[in-house]
Amino acid sequence: MLRAVREPRLSAISATACSFGDSHTGHSVVLSDVLRGDRRHDDPSSCDGSRGRFVWRMALTASQVMVPCCSLLSSFRRCPQWLFVVLNILQYFSILLVLFAAFGIWRSFWTSQAGQFVYISAFAACGGLEGYILTMAYRYIGDAEAISEKQRHSASSLLSLLTVLSVSLLGLWTGAVVHDGSFACVKPPH
Repeated sequence: MLRAVREPRLSAISATACSFGDSHTGHSVVLSDVLRGDRRHDDPSSCDGSRGRFVWRMALTASQVMVPCCSLLSSFRRCPQWLFVVLNILQYFSILLVLFAAFGIWRSFWTSQAGQFVYISAFAACGGLEGYILTMAYRYIGDAEAISEKQRHSASSLLSLLTVLSVSLLGLWTGAVVHDGSFACVKPPH
């Protein structure tokens, strides 16, 4: 019977982990250390330039605005299952773009104005989709008539627990990687 809510739970957990944070607290915890400061790959002049800091602030601000807005948007109407899957895929694509920038893949693109716009947009989309997908997953669980109220409560609690665990474990891992210097920005050639 709990199969009815398995897909929304898995989607919500991966959405939260992929967006590097927890929409309930508004913190981007997982890759925030990787994506800021001396590890920036989107500044054309250096790893810690003012342009890179500006792009990071814009991306983080847009993401933090999108999370609650999209969460609220998901409360107006139930999302069809096929669209829910498409939104998950869109979020995975957004995170892929953010990771490309974080790891310096196609650095020349990310240092261009167009690349910085794509980065800000992808980071914001990732946060917004997290808010929408997570809230919609709770809605799917709450609306599941095939399971009892007790099972819905259990599924909802499990979703909350697994979401927090996934973000916390990823945050510990990325914090360790950044702290030991395994991940660092490569200075652009002059």
